[in-house]
Amino acid sequence: MADPSVNPAHAPASILDIITFGYKSAFKTLWPISKLTLPFLAFSTLCQSYGVVQLASMQTRKLEEMFPHLVWLGVMGLIFLPVYFYLYYGVARYVRDYFWAEAEGNSFRYLLPQKTLLGALGIALLTIVASVPISIAGLIGLLFLIIPGLVIFTYFYSASSLAYVNYLYQPEQGVLESIFKPFRLLKGHFWRTVALGFLSFVVLMIISGPLSVFRNLLGAMGQFNPSFLHSWLFYGLSTASILVTVWFNLCIGYVGTLFITNRYLADLQARASEEIPLTLNVAGFPVAEPQRIDP
Repeated sequence: MADPSVNPAHAPASILDIITFGYKSAFKTLWPISKLTLPFLAFSTLCQSYGVVQLASMQTRKLEEMFPHLVWLGVMGLIFLPVYFYLYYGVARYVRDYFWAEAEGNSFRYLLPQKTLLGALGIALLTIVASVPISIAGLIGLLFLIIPGLVIFTYFYSASSLAYVNYLYQPEQGVLESIFKPFRLLKGHFWRTVALGFLSFVVLMIISGPLSVFRNLLGAMGQFNPSFLHSWLFYGLSTASILVTVWFNLCIGYVGTLFITNRYLADLQARASEEIPLTLNVAGFPVAEPQRIDP
């Protein structure tokens, strides 16, 4: 467990300080993360730009003519998922080292597989399975009460994110302990956790506002002039917009969220150690103090 007295970034902090730290750190690591994600950006832009062109031409083609292209879109989507997960796994490891220790100078080394790959995949799959009833409950809440649905989803998302970064931080504790430990740390911090999720999302939406404006403007131009949808200018602008959006969502949105989650994990651990005196074993986990029995 990191020592808050050695690194101030591992000490307790306010919600605003944690969010500010997260996005500031994302901008600080923008160049190495961008280099790390170049293969993903190229592949993602190719897939999505191809989809834009095919969807734009649907109005001028028959369904039987579009079917092969739709099949290719589906195949690329299936290929995209494992590439998507693996690259996000590499980025998460870079953020882990940058926050808790020191990241390697050559960021491309984080594309190499590590022993934690299967464990990270297991947590991701468990999160997906568990998210089904949570999402249903959240949807019901959204339909009838709105706020409870958002609260349920935000808390679950924050807890699952903590489990993922906690496993990468201390993989020796195993997958199950990595999942249960964040829930123990979050005890007594329910509304604080929900506030962190909401505010970090709002800040991200404010930062990404200009990108949304440009994409909406591009769509409005296509509706105003349908022939523009089939021009090379539209294709070029759409591809550039997709590239910038994917880059921003990954290098700022995802990385900022990772830094926030790692910082929140350090905050929760520091608060737990302040509230309850802990004795740590050789693996860095808290163990119960032995009770003295008088004869």
